Amino acid sequence: MPEVLRPIAFLLGIWRSEAGGKAIFPTIPIFTYGEHVEISLPDNGMRALKALNYTGHYRGQIYKIRAVRCWSNKLQSRLARSRALTRLPKLQMIREWRLLDSRTFEARLFMETLTHRMQMHTSIIYKKIYPL
Repeated sequence: MPEVLRPIAFLLGIWRSEAGGKAIFPTIPIFTYGEHVEISLPDNGMRALKALNYTGHYRGQIYKIRAVRCWSNKLQSRLARSRALTRLPKLQMIREWRLLDSRTFEARLFMETLTHRMQMHTSIIYKKIYPL
């Protein structure tokens, strides 16, 4: 593992939230959701030497993360577009991750569109399921 990634090594593994997520935005009905997230080191075929690979599965959609900034207990990233998030023209989307304890983290997605200022769109609490 590259030395620069050691402070966030706790993220490596599989995380899940069955139905603990909540989505709100002025243009959609409020709903709850679950999500499965796998965070790993890149394989040899990837060009990034100092990166984590993040893949999230939500209702059959796959998300990829880019441009991550980290603090001691919090990460902030810009979310690459997915097919599920193309309905509104988005100006900006930011996802923040915050470690709550060694087996729990919170993720919040903030979104800004042409018609709505930057505001929280989703929040979810994950539990680590592998490795324990």
